[in-house]
Amino acid sequence: MGVILRELARVPFDREEFEKESEGVRVELREMRRQMSEMTLFEKWTPKEITITPERIYYIGMHPSPSKPLVFAGDKVGNLGIWDVFGHVQNADEDDEEDGGGQLPLVTSYKMHSRTISQFLFSPTDPTKLYTSSYDTTIRVLDLPTGVATEVYFPPDESDTDALISSVQLQPNGNIMLFANFHGEVGKLDLREPVKGRTTTMYPLHEKKIGGLSVFPGNEEIIATSSLDRTTKIWDLRKLTPKSQVFIAEYEASKSISSSEFNRQGDIVATSYDDTLSVFNNVVSADFPAGKSLGTITPSDRIVHNNQTGRYVSVFKARWHERPENGFEKFIVGNMKRYRSPRSPGQGILIVGESMCIRRRGSW
Repeated sequence: MGVILRELARVPFDREEFEKESEGVRVELREMRRQMSEMTLFEKWTPKEITITPERIYYIGMHPSPSKPLVFAGDKVGNLGIWDVFGHVQNADEDDEEDGGGQLPLVTSYKMHSRTISQFLFSPTDPTKLYTSSYDTTIRVLDLPTGVATEVYFPPDESDTDALISSVQLQPNGNIMLFANFHGEVGKLDLREPVKGRTTTMYPLHEKKIGGLSVFPGNEEIIATSSLDRTTKIWDLRKLTPKSQVFIAEYEASKSISSSEFNRQGDIVATSYDDTLSVFNNVVSADFPAGKSLGTITPSDRIVHNNQTGRYVSVFKARWHERPENGFEKFIVGNMKRYRSPRSPGQGILIVGESMCIRRRGSW
């Protein structure tokens, strides 16, 4: 996998090592490159015409439906926008309907939170339920058929406005929710319990803000956290208590780590402000024994990548393709390099990829 990542990124690599790979892998790699080179921008509207949220998008994702492309985006002031890719509304101010000139993108908006939507995800057992986390310290769930949002979590101390929630995750059974906050804590709650009597267990795992939280799809008891304290740590929930926290693996970078995300086979990709994407191969497995310690782990590959987003660009967080149809594990991440839009080369339109995602299945 390391050679594949280096080839895709087109960074220096060992040619002799690459030649040792099987011919079949190289053929598949070439096919993947061909498919990527043939990808084009959506043609019905220009990017500037597709405004999903009124403010800067902080997190973006696609509905898991295999038949209906729906793009969801959360912005910096708590708005959630939903774009029906193949839908449209008629533009009342546009008389010329030739070539779709009188049509506008079909976008639905909800005011979910009072501050930034930091992350959202769909229930793994009910795709009509969308869970959102926010810097307003709450987590809410939106019922898509009815458009009704209800509160799932709010801090016991409402005056604690510093416990900003940076990430939210669900175990594959859809019952147990985990979230991370700016205090360096991970919270755990059971969604089957009534909201008013629901118990939240808090685990202090880092001394500083946790920016990323990920659950290993192969074993729901294994999680990874990344922090402003420059570390990525892997934890076993079976061995955690509010008073005792012992990690099973640790990696320390030279600067803060924005995210660390698992894929299906136990690999991790970590995005760091030291301008690297660190890939750890086969860190854990589905039958990972409780209590086992891996100690300090080192990256299998480190890809040089500019992660200095600054004040006006959302933080980069590499994300794996959830279910790649060709079996190749791959991730996507924002890019600070600016390219001229192929649609308007004379106008010099510049674009920067910030929040990004890959559709669970397919080539979106």
